[in-house]
Amino acid sequence: MAGKPKLPMAADFFGGGPNEKAKRPKRKAVKPQNGKSNREAPPTPVPTEARPPRTIEAGFTEKVTFYLPPDLLKRLELTRVQLLLDQDLKVSRSQVVEVILEQMMGDTGQIATLLEERAGT
Repeated sequence: MAGKPKLPMAADFFGGGPNEKAKRPKRKAVKPQNGKSNREAPPTPVPTEARPPRTIEAGFTEKVTFYLPPDLLKRLELTRVQLLLDQDLKVSRSQVVEVILEQMMGDTGQIATLLEERAGT
C-alpha cells in the first residue's frame, strides 16, 4: 500500500523555504547623485471643511435580482457618484433605482412606448 502523497507546502507557493535566501539576488543601494534623498515628501493635505456627506437611510427592502446591461449599470454607478460629488448625498444604487421606478410605475403608457422604442417596433 502506498504512503501519503507529498503535498506542496506554503513555502513552495510563497517562498521562504530553507534555500530561499540563496535564490534572491542582492540589491545594491543606490546613492542619489545630488546627495539628497530620492524619496519625495508626501503632499501636505489641504485643509477643507471636513464634513461627511448626507446619508439617506434605506427603508425596509426585499432582495430581488434583475439583469441589466453593463452600460446601464455603469450609468447607474455614475449617477450615484454624481449625487455624492454634486449634491453631497450618499445613497446606494438600490435607492437610486427605487426612486426611478417609483417615478415610472404609474405611467404604463410611457413604459410601453419606451419598451417598443427599445425593441425597434
